[in-house]
Amino acid sequence: MAEAVEMGVVRARIRRGAVARMKAVGASVARMGIAGMKAKVRARSRMAAGDSKSRMARAVMEEMAKSATGKAKAFGNIAARATKNMLKVRASLSENFLVVLANRMETVRANLLCRASLMDRVRASRRTHGAQKRIAPNDAWMKRAHRGVR
Repeated sequence: MAEAVEMGVVRARIRRGAVARMKAVGASVARMGIAGMKAKVRARSRMAAGDSKSRMARAVMEEMAKSATGKAKAFGNIAARATKNMLKVRASLSENFLVVLANRMETVRANLLCRASLMDRVRASRRTHGAQKRIAPNDAWMKRAHRGVR
């Protein structure tokens, strides 16, 4: 029962301020994702009982830096910053909110990664097809210049 009450309180709090808080923290929260959650769990297992929130945030960042590689590295930094901001913005906010937020935002991260790989594909095709693809499609005047139409 107490848990249900707590959840209700959390929900009310989320409704009241979640959007504003997310705006305050910025889109970076969007990229916290599951990686951030896992790092948080790992960091928590390292923490002593009386450690401060800021030290917790630092531990999370360290964990993320450890696990992040390649493209994920950028996301790691962003996510670490987001984690820190979240801790700063709402020390008292229940874990449930962070988990919900992380799940919702994981899709954003997936989209970003997908777009990044798409761009890689485009770049690769430009390399193979050479000059014909080098002109950006929106630079119409450059295309005209190429055709000799001044």
